Amino acid sequence: NKDASAEFVSEIDLSEISLSQTDTTSFSVFSLAQKISIGSETHTNLAVGSYAVLTIPSFGSLPFLTHLDVRNTLVTTVDVSRCPRLVSLLAVGSQLTSVSLAETSPIQTLSLPATVSDLTMVNLPKLAYPGGLSFDGLANVTRLMVSGCPLIDGAHMLTDIVDAGATLSRLRLAGLNVTGSSATLEALMQMGVTGLAADGTAYSETGQCSGLE
Repeated sequence: NKDASAEFVSEIDLSEISLSQTDTTSFSVFSLAQKISIGSETHTNLAVGSYAVLTIPSFGSLPFLTHLDVRNTLVTTVDVSRCPRLVSLLAVGSQLTSVSLAETSPIQTLSLPATVSDLTMVNLPKLAYPGGLSFDGLANVTRLMVSGCPLIDGAHMLTDIVDAGATLSRLRLAGLNVTGSSATLEALMQMGVTGLAADGTAYSETGQCSGLE
């Protein structure tokens, strides 16, 4: 049952304990939450009896959430697509593979672990790369979609991903206009990358480097 007092909690720090994964592991009851810390720089994962440790927390709609910390947890997926005020998401040291962000959110700090495989960034006006978007590593990235993010240097990111040894399978970089070495494009063609349309669906173009616009 929903605890009425939970509605008035603005800051939640559970970083010194390990949470279990249950059907009711949801933070959406904290409707006024501004900061949620599941992990931290010093977080340690501990066994939770016979229960599985939390890997997919549910946040639902949290209109006032600005800061989320899942560092050094076993969290694999974060969906904050209904958290439109998020400014900071810290996930270094976690097992995160994908994150879903709310379009037009003011996020400025996004630190991701080397396990990340799906990078989807659409209409994020304040997120910069290089800058507030940082990675522990890029070798596991298989899907990249960047559109409507004026501060993200898509060409730079793409080169960094290829140089890290990643094998991309899906790609969309909208508004790309660069000159320079063709090595990255040649690598993409060798990978057989499939392009992504604006809605995220895949398409392919024979003999071309799909996904670059």
